[in-house]
Amino acid sequence: MYQIAYWLSLLAIFAVPWENLSLIGGLGSISRIIGVLVGLCWLAAMAVRGRVRPPHLFHFVFLVFILWNTLSVCWSVAPERSIDRSLTYWQLLVFVYLLWDIYTTQTKIRWGLQAYILGCYVTIYSLVGSFSSGAATRYSAEGFNSNVAGMILALGISIAWYLALFDEDGQKNQVFKWMNLAYIPLSLLCILLTGSRSALMGAFPGILFILNSLQRFNPIVRTLIFAFLIGVGLALLPFANTAIDRMTGASFTHKSYLNGRDKIWQKGIEVFAEHPMLGVGSFAFSAAATDTTEHIKVAHSFVLALLSEVGLVGFSLFIALLGISLYCAFKQPKWTSQLWAAVIVGWIFSAVTQNMEHRKQTWLFLTLSVCSACVSRSKPRPSTPHYLFDANASSHEAIPK
Repeated sequence: MYQIAYWLSLLAIFAVPWENLSLIGGLGSISRIIGVLVGLCWLAAMAVRGRVRPPHLFHFVFLVFILWNTLSVCWSVAPERSIDRSLTYWQLLVFVYLLWDIYTTQTKIRWGLQAYILGCYVTIYSLVGSFSSGAATRYSAEGFNSNVAGMILALGISIAWYLALFDEDGQKNQVFKWMNLAYIPLSLLCILLTGSRSALMGAFPGILFILNSLQRFNPIVRTLIFAFLIGVGLALLPFANTAIDRMTGASFTHKSYLNGRDKIWQKGIEVFAEHPMLGVGSFAFSAAATDTTEHIKVAHSFVLALLSEVGLVGFSLFIALLGISLYCAFKQPKWTSQLWAAVIVGWIFSAVTQNMEHRKQTWLFLTLSVCSACVSRSKPRPSTPHYLFDANASSHEAIPK
């Protein structure tokens, strides 16, 4: 049963990058449907096996963060929106814990990352289709706005490079290897087509990871790879007009540069100043900001969104979760550590001007970073693994915690 849950979880991860592309009427996104299936299968597997992996500090902090978001319904200026966001977080808790319970080896984690890259190819296909059939200046995958589509692809750059060139077992699948290498220029092309500055910022740590990893190769191979990367950059220049214009076409002080985000951020600061500790309620920023500014949907910054909605308490809990994940990233072997640092820092760079705190991509990578750290520093496992509880254990055996 656990094996079935594992395979279904790979399918769920595969669907994460394109979850909004396919909606089934009355049931929601295909990603949600798969998530329900894997969740039910995982619960059934736990019931049959009678044991579950003990939680990490990350899970306790995440639980407190969710409880705080749920409690914010009591003082929310938009209770219905706060209830909706709280339910999303409770669903994410199940998603996070089943990943923690299932992904207990580096091999499983690598296949989980590979499933994400394969899912990103669906997003790339949709985005290229949008480009080939339209005459817009910015493009996106179906069901996503340009910024989110670009950020989804940006987070995969360092992952694809790592999967292609770093394999401790030395068992590289050549098909996947070349698919991962091809992902890098294709994702950069699509990011340029989105014209998303947030996505470009999110891609930057991944590009640095690639450049830094060239030191693993001898000078000749390093020169060839570097020349190839330069060639890719030159080949992408014709598609970079929109992104370049958005990055440099107006000064940072010009109103059009931020597309009105400066007013939204100012409103976020005002809302936070009025409710510094508790906030106005989870996901209630839109309701709190509409008194002076029209058509505000989100805060366009995870920092201001959390500060204004769940106050310093909720924001501190979320920062603690980021800190735990980064700490886990740095406690791993060199290249694995740099991979997770690139992914998490890339997420931070992107989310500073976007709202990603409630998306599956966020919790997928934060969770897998913690899983990877625990696997990396674990000693050789005994014949009987450690579990929080074990219904099959003898009454005379002490179950290690």
